[in-house]
Amino acid sequence: MKTATLSLALALALAAAGALADDGKAFATGNMSEAVKAMDTDHDGMVSEAEYLRYQEAQYDRMKDGAGTVADDAFATGNMSEAVKAMDADHDGRVSRAEFLSYQRARFAKMKKTAGGMVMNADMLGYLKASTF
Repeated sequence: MKTATLSLALALALAAAGALADDGKAFATGNMSEAVKAMDTDHDGMVSEAEYLRYQEAQYDRMKDGAGTVADDAFATGNMSEAVKAMDADHDGRVSRAEFLSYQRARFAKMKKTAGGMVMNADMLGYLKASTF
């Protein structure tokens, strides 16, 4: 369960307050457009950095264990294992909230933005589909 939820967060990586519980399942099965809709909490067709990070925070909160972190081996395998290595900045075998959000901020910084610093929903979807984390 944690692996599937973490897959969602990484693939999106992407945690808006009040996001539907089904968003994780939709994203994990390739329906990233639903996750992008959940990120766009003000429904303006764009995702701000704040919206993106709220979505990611919620995903992290769904994954963390009793220690308040996520063990590296709880992450999905495959190409996401490289993302886990990048996230675990102190190489302690766990991804802290700060490490996870730092990684997500860096991902958002790479996305194509409008002059106002927003990511159009279509561009967000394209980035997520093309991302190898």
